[in-house]
Amino acid sequence: MPFDHLWVTGAHKATRISFSKDVNINGKIIKKGEYAFFTIPGKKRWILIFNTKVEQHLTDDYNQSEDVVRIEAIPEILPVPVQRLTYKVKETSKSDGIVSMEWDSLKISFSVTGIGAKI
Repeated sequence: MPFDHLWVTGAHKATRISFSKDVNINGKIIKKGEYAFFTIPGKKRWILIFNTKVEQHLTDDYNQSEDVVRIEAIPEILPVPVQRLTYKVKETSKSDGIVSMEWDSLKISFSVTGIGAKI
């Protein structure tokens, strides 16, 4: 994926992420619901985007005005490359976790804190 270009962070359709309760992601409140997840990869930082329009083909239908929130993430170098795009959720407490995406030699992640309930 070229740097500084919007990426669907998956294949064919926008990647979906859903929350059963309101959550706090890196200090930003996101209401419960389903969102399209996009990224803008950069050499030193990535922009992670949560967008309200879930049904999207690649980035064809993307409209920045439908973003709920954008956050920054610093990519980490993996010790061993990952051949397939992989998402992971690691529970850190009953209401908190870390969501990560690994691909090739990079990993990006963001923290999720449930607001008043288990994630």
